[in-house]
Amino acid sequence: MRVLGIDTSTAVGSASVAEDDIIMGEFYIESKMTHSTKFMPMLSELLQTIDVDVKDIDAVAVTVGPGSFTGLRIGLAHAKGICHALNKPIIGVNTLDALAYNALFAGGVVCPMLDARNEQVYTAVYEDGRRVSDYMGISIYDLIHELTGRKAIILGDGVRRYGDIFADRLPDAKTLPGNLMMPRASSVALLGGKRMVEGKADDIYKIVPFYMRKPQAERLRELKKK
Repeated sequence: MRVLGIDTSTAVGSASVAEDDIIMGEFYIESKMTHSTKFMPMLSELLQTIDVDVKDIDAVAVTVGPGSFTGLRIGLAHAKGICHALNKPIIGVNTLDALAYNALFAGGVVCPMLDARNEQVYTAVYEDGRRVSDYMGISIYDLIHELTGRKAIILGDGVRRYGDIFADRLPDAKTLPGNLMMPRASSVALLGGKRMVEGKADDIYKIVPFYMRKPQAERLRELKKK
């Protein structure tokens, strides 16, 4: 099965094609360009480089959140457009699941986290490759309390943002190297392939971003009404 993976949930954008458990190719970009500017050229270049026509993709897997509100909408719009035009199945992958998959080899406790601003992160706890907590929006200090005494592996842009605090208060925690620190479309593609085999494709008309909280513009509109 040939799966296109898409991730635009953070400042990093990536696209990948996996055939069964083989990564045919992956383009990964972190730059000041917006995803609306850089994603389609990156995807076109990837497909051309690996000599794959988009019509030959069996399914599209895309991160649905949590993450950047704008980035999630862009990634999901591209995925839906491809799937609708070519009548292909779509699979939504939680961004935290995709991040944790980067550390699948490590075993033990893995804690991916995405910056939610104001010393908050979106996170979940995984043990031996299985999620053992709810998806959470939590203060970094509450998370530090939960992880104290546990030799956890931490990763994600939440670690980038609050790295000094984690290093000081979680001396037993380990971080992953830069090539595994952020979400990767290759992990999204592999997870998507597994879920396709399990019959867990999503409804293209019902799949929506998993924000975990309302976008800032919506929160501001509600405040003005009060």
